[in-house]
Amino acid sequence: MMNEVVYLIANMCFALIMAPLIDGIERKVKARIQNRRGPSIFQTWYDLVKMFRKPSGITGRPAALYKLGPLLYFSYLSAILLLIPLLFYSPLSFIGDIILVIYLLASSRIFLLLGSISSTNPYSIVGSNREISLSIFEELTIAEILGIIILSTNSLLTNNIFPAVPPVKATLILALILLGIISYIANQRLPFELGEAEPELSGGSVLEYTGKELGLFYYSHYIRRLIYISIFLDIFIPQTILIRIWLYPICLILVSMFFGIVEALMGRFRIDQALSFLKKTTLIGGVLLIAAVIGI
Repeated sequence: MMNEVVYLIANMCFALIMAPLIDGIERKVKARIQNRRGPSIFQTWYDLVKMFRKPSGITGRPAALYKLGPLLYFSYLSAILLLIPLLFYSPLSFIGDIILVIYLLASSRIFLLLGSISSTNPYSIVGSNREISLSIFEELTIAEILGIIILSTNSLLTNNIFPAVPPVKATLILALILLGIISYIANQRLPFELGEAEPELSGGSVLEYTGKELGLFYYSHYIRRLIYISIFLDIFIPQTILIRIWLYPICLILVSMFFGIVEALMGRFRIDQALSFLKKTTLIGGVLLIAAVIGI
């Protein structure tokens, strides 16, 4: 029992500390690719601390929903950190917990978007509409992929489906490739960074946020990135503590660096191009899920 408490605390502390640091590493990598020196890898932490020190910017707006949006966003993502293997396996594994993970991922962003829409700023509303359109296909594809893994492992426990070690099938291999792609897309990296799209929307869905609320949004966004990468890595990394405790952090940094390199080489899609691409990923995920059901 004591070990399980230690594992929970260690997982949570590692994720909360590492999530902004991963972003700092990505910023450094992108700067190097673009032949710039770039900021310190701790710059993201410096920025967050600066934002948390600033007062709230709520002035005459529907404060309840506007202020609760980032808080609920952070709370849902923090709950996921307790359910998936990170530095250690998750002690909270229970029947159906992967269903809860899918639910929390799908619904977390909705609260933030409702808060953004409540600001009544037209740029925020456009950015939120874009986010909703993209998230529908992103989360549906994630659900399809996890459904394939569930069928392959015959379990709903995160500690049983991670890592995925059933007999290797074509549907599972293709689903894992699709999971890597959607892990990149779902974290608002170029060319899918359309909700904020500074050149067109001046910040989009988070335009009206400032101070602590803006800091909490960005902190949650970095945690979301870490969650998606972790789900992808959990498919491959064994639960053995002596292996996981060093292999997981190394792989986390390497995947983040790779994503940073890809993003540095990308432009931005138009919204119709992004939606067209995501519709195709969802369609492929659906076909793979049907194939997994019939045992291919």
